[in-house]
Amino acid sequence: MDRSELMITAVRRQDRHEALAGLEVADDRTVINVMAGVANDDLRRILASDAAVVRAIPLPSV
Repeated sequence: MDRSELMITAVRRQDRHEALAGLEVADDRTVINVMAGVANDDLRRILASDAAVVRAIPLPSV
């Protein structure tokens, strides 16, 4: 995340803590949350960041 402006989180809910552990996201970055059942505030706490978090829900029927 050193040079990326955008990060997409797309891991299984039960794996989120292990997958995101140690990841550092600067406060001026944007994170897109596509994890089912994981609220943006929860993701922000896991990442220990004030980065902008946006929710996206992929819908197969669309």
